[in-house]
Amino acid sequence: MKVVRNWSCFAMVFAFGFAGTALLPACASSDDPTPGGGASNAGAPNAGASNAGASNAGAPSAGASNTGNAAKGSPIYASECAGCHGPEAKGREGPNITISMTAGIGSWTYQQFRDAVRLGKDTDGTQMCFLMTPRAEEAVPEANMPDLFAYIRSLPISDVVELGSYVTGGSCK
Repeated sequence: MKVVRNWSCFAMVFAFGFAGTALLPACASSDDPTPGGGASNAGAPNAGASNAGASNAGAPSAGASNTGNAAKGSPIYASECAGCHGPEAKGREGPNITISMTAGIGSWTYQQFRDAVRLGKDTDGTQMCFLMTPRAEEAVPEANMPDLFAYIRSLPISDVVELGSYVTGGSCK
């Protein structure tokens, strides 16, 4: 039975991810005449961090707090992340994303986390596994992105390296 559930989960993630990716170019335009949509990360926490290949489009504006509310991030995590990363973010099909500095995303800046969720980009700006599909604004509203980050940061740390079955099973590099 587990094989059937995993394949149907894979098929659903692939179908929605593919459909969402096809819609992204149509959603990328802005009516704001300011270059870059007027969004700036200046003055925001981690503003000096290197984000090679990262995009600031749609990021919280200057001075915006990205500390978030973990309680508001919990239902978003449950619906968008737990299926692959597990209920405690320790990894399952997807990798460990606890804030472990050795086995998770503890060294990631808010911007790097946002780019991973919104754009499917790794910390070096490269595309993540095709199964880590970019989450559209409808799935994770921009205003709730700091809440999701805060929720993950509130979970117990796991220093166990878990790459996830997608990587170890050969589905991703």
